[in-house]
Amino acid sequence: MFPFLVGTIFFQVFLFGSAEGLILPDFSNPRPVTKAELAEFYDVIRAQFREAGIRLYHRGLKFEEVSTQLFLGTTYRFKMRTWPRRCWYIVVFKTLPKPVSKLIVQLPTRTKC
Repeated sequence: MFPFLVGTIFFQVFLFGSAEGLILPDFSNPRPVTKAELAEFYDVIRAQFREAGIRLYHRGLKFEEVSTQLFLGTTYRFKMRTWPRRCWYIVVFKTLPKPVSKLIVQLPTRTKC
């Protein structure tokens, strides 16, 4: 299975000339955030909002929905609501667990509510 997967990826890179040509699956349909996801990602996402200079006004973050994408790890796209009526998308990439999985968080992007 592994040599077939490596061969397929190598063929796509060779065919398209770069890694940008790889066909990636799209995000899944949005669903409610589970308590396990909330516990795992809340502190990391809150720290990223603070680092980006976005004030939360002691009201915190409300997780609206999450979409996932599986490719060399798991990418979570959270839609969040902050006070006053602002919505954000934030993307968190969770690497495959080798000894320990790492979280890579992008800056929040403002979107319509």
